[in-house]
Amino acid sequence: MDKPFRSDGCSVVADYDQQECCVRHDWLYWQGGPFSERRKADDAFRKCIQANSKAGWLGPVRWFGVRIGGVSFLPFGRFRWGYGWKWPRFKAPENDDSPYTLETEQQAFEKALEAARAHDQAVREKKKRE
Repeated sequence: MDKPFRSDGCSVVADYDQQECCVRHDWLYWQGGPFSERRKADDAFRKCIQANSKAGWLGPVRWFGVRIGGVSFLPFGRFRWGYGWKWPRFKAPENDDSPYTLETEQQAFEKALEAARAHDQAVREKKKRE
């Protein structure tokens, strides 16, 4: 990849208690790949949101948002499919000697995932107290 992995949670919408779903989705979007993989990433995102939300409508709504806003041909920063690559990029280079690989960025992903889980747990505990 041309850029290190970064996640901002659920980007332009409230995270609620689904930040872990958003970080996992960001990990896949950072990597990019064939458009068929994008569909799988978005479907997994929808299922994760639905499994973690009492509002059943939230999964399809967020799925629709990422399907519209995450296309790779738009130059938006961390919203687009394959944001780990410089824009525009239509396929991975033949000889990628980038220092940013799945292996080198795994620790950043795990750290973001751990923070997201803590965030989600805190939100759920707060809801229980209310």
